[in-house]
Amino acid sequence: MLASLRSALALSVALLAACGSIPKSSVDTPTTFTAADTNSYLVGEPVVQEFWRSFDDPVLNSLVHRALLANRDLRATQARLRQSRALANQSMTDYLPGGSLSIQNTETRAGLAAVTSRYTGTAQAQWEIDLFGRITNGVMARSADARAALADLHAARVSVTSETARIYFQLRGANTRLSVARRSADNQRQSLNITQARFEEGAGSELDLQRARAQLQTTLATIPSLETQQQQLLNQLAVLLGEPAGQVAQPEILSVEAIALPELVPVGNPAEWLRRRPDIRRAEARLESTAAAARVSVASLFPRVSISGTATAAAADVGSLFEKANNTLLWGPTLSWAVLNIPRLLYDVAAQSARRDESLASYEHTVLTALAETESALSAYRFSRQRVAELEAAVTASERAEELSRIRYDAGAADFLSVLDAQRTQLQVADQLAQSRSDRAGALVAVYKALGVGWGLNDAAQALAR
Repeated sequence: MLASLRSALALSVALLAACGSIPKSSVDTPTTFTAADTNSYLVGEPVVQEFWRSFDDPVLNSLVHRALLANRDLRATQARLRQSRALANQSMTDYLPGGSLSIQNTETRAGLAAVTSRYTGTAQAQWEIDLFGRITNGVMARSADARAALADLHAARVSVTSETARIYFQLRGANTRLSVARRSADNQRQSLNITQARFEEGAGSELDLQRARAQLQTTLATIPSLETQQQQLLNQLAVLLGEPAGQVAQPEILSVEAIALPELVPVGNPAEWLRRRPDIRRAEARLESTAAAARVSVASLFPRVSISGTATAAAADVGSLFEKANNTLLWGPTLSWAVLNIPRLLYDVAAQSARRDESLASYEHTVLTALAETESALSAYRFSRQRVAELEAAVTASERAEELSRIRYDAGAADFLSVLDAQRTQLQVADQLAQSRSDRAGALVAVYKALGVGWGLNDAAQALAR
């Protein structure tokens, strides 16, 4: 029997050593971002946490502030953080003694004898001595869960701030596209009026008239779909702001002014990025939690040592319970060891160790996914800048072509079809430019999101998480 106990104890020590540390990740973090060229980014420069301020847009600043204070998903995440912190604090009470108090009244009557009363009071206390780390590792697991919940909150903040900025820029793009369509419709309406007058004077053809009318109606047909998109974006923005749909439309939000972007974007370095990304910190905390839980399962193989005591008092009345002659006190050390449960506990150790290995794989996958997301975002923003530059040149050329086509048509050197083609091209290119400028701003927001910024906030927003 003693030999079996010694073998079980030796096995427990070996398992504790095996589960005592977190496995090292096999994923190597690069020293630099390959897509961060110096024409668009400031490599190695510290990133800006409140990234939305880099756009120098008071309306955007106000919207983000409102979203941080009122977004319902953010409030739910804050509540989950408070739950996790409460459970972490609760686990620390396992270091303290536990016990209970009870008092009982018993009335006895034998035959015709008088009823006799007896009062019994019992106080029990027990204090576990954490020799093998069961309590300590349980506290570590709960604390890691709380860190994961904090990372979840930071991730939610990043999501809310970036989504608010993205939808705002999409809305700005939709507003500009709507303005371009209406302005083009006005120009085409003027062309239709001129063509109508020339036709009535006998100087123009009905073919030119119908072509002008068809082009105007085609342009007008795009306006309702753009207005629908505008309203949908306003409704999405309302949800982010925690407000009913239809109550966020403001003249400032419907602006068509050009979006100001920073010339160069600081991107820091991958080492800082690894510590800053909330999803990576969450995966790391969950790995620490599962490793601690594995150590708890190993500690359950060891004996538990505690100091326990019981105080009992019995008397005929309550007042006599506290008399020394009626009191009994029992106390001393207690050793309990679930030896017969060791086979079952060993399976639990194996399961917890597998959970730890699963968390390690999830952590490595999170790092790889985040790195791919960041590199893709950096590339997308760089290419979006190139596209906007090309479209700006195309808009200049299309405006000049439309002007020349009118001059040639008025001089009788070209037919009206060339004017219509030039107007159609100008509208298409101007619409693409408006959309591409919005996409470029959204691509920059995606860069900031991939860099993991947006969760370091002002005191008012921080207070809501406490």
